[in-house]
Amino acid sequence: MLKPNIKYKVTLTEEEREFLRQLVKKGNTSGHRIRHAQILPALDETPENEHWTDARIGAAYGCREQAVGKPRKRFVERGFDAALERKKRATPPWIKIDGEAEVWSWVAQRKRKPRCDGNSPRRTQGSDCGICIHGFSFRGALGKNR
Repeated sequence: MLKPNIKYKVTLTEEEREFLRQLVKKGNTSGHRIRHAQILPALDETPENEHWTDARIGAAYGCREQAVGKPRKRFVERGFDAALERKKRATPPWIKIDGEAEVWSWVAQRKRKPRCDGNSPRRTQGSDCGICIHGFSFRGALGKNR
């Protein structure tokens, strides 16, 4: 127990250390993988690493102390390959919306309702034709009276 205050202990095999050395040496992968490949050998529980604290590792590799703990935790809980990658998102970065939500989003972006010019070929009855974009009225598409 070289670092007794650490909850997750990283122990790398010689093959894993060599793989990390080659990954950093080649440098033809994403930046976060290279940074994690630099951090993991410093986290290894070996006698030559006993002076490396999370704060010192973070300062040496240009990241925060919390960013050092994340690959350590992923290595122990999910394995070597997961420690090199970022956490996968649980939800997609976009929200799927239907046509009605898209129209109301468009309407909300504008402060006032656009007016019809009177020459629109697709015009609803009456002088107030609803929301028109290039002659197309969204009143009928939305199924709303107002």
